[in-house]
Amino acid sequence: AQKSVLESVVLSTCNRTEVYIVADQLHTGKYYIQQFLANYFNVDIDLIKKFTIIRTEDAAIEHLFRVTAGLDSMVLGETQILGQMKNAVRAAEEAGALGSTLNQLFQRSFAVAKEVRSSTEIGEHSISMAAAAVRLAGQLFEDLSQIRILFVGAGEMIELATAHFAAKNPQHITIANRTMAGAQSGIPNTIKKEGTAIQGSPAIEVRNFWKSSAIFKNLPDMWSDMNQMKKEIKALKEALEAKS
Repeated sequence: AQKSVLESVVLSTCNRTEVYIVADQLHTGKYYIQQFLANYFNVDIDLIKKFTIIRTEDAAIEHLFRVTAGLDSMVLGETQILGQMKNAVRAAEEAGALGSTLNQLFQRSFAVAKEVRSSTEIGEHSISMAAAAVRLAGQLFEDLSQIRILFVGAGEMIELATAHFAAKNPQHITIANRTMAGAQSGIPNTIKKEGTAIQGSPAIEVRNFWKSSAIFKNLPDMWSDMNQMKKEIKALKEALEAKS
């Protein structure tokens, strides 16, 4: 760790990358974290600075509490973020980066998240992002069993989305990633059985998209469709919030 950064916790999810630190000098602490991100992602530090949001003191604490309680999530009140927060703290502790200040702060945020859920109805109608995607798709298409689905990427969110959509038994699911290993990781364990699909589940194909670039020949149209879908997801989120 750099001299000015005394403690640190890194939270990395499908939707956010956040670094919580305790620093003895604010300006050098900011620089070291931005330099760390630039080195990690192999980009120029000026690009990191352009897209970095920095919060300090009370504003940083308030943000942490909002994130842990699910108030800052794309799907209001989702609970997955709490587990991700706890994993981030555990990883920081194992790396020797967690000190008493951040440990107490995060433990307090966990208590606040529990209190928010027990004293409000925020979790009454909360669903995961993957479940929200299935619900939106159900509104866009008459019969999900008649559609073919393409997932681009890998990781926990792709696996969750694949599991949710597979439950609707679509005609076909394709998982495209820059590596075959990454694409294979998107197949949920509940569907894997000795390397083959469980009987009754939809056909799931994995592809290295560098070798299947024809998938993206209509990329501009896809981006347009994705932007429209983002608007519809936002509208669905607002409707769910109104009901809760």
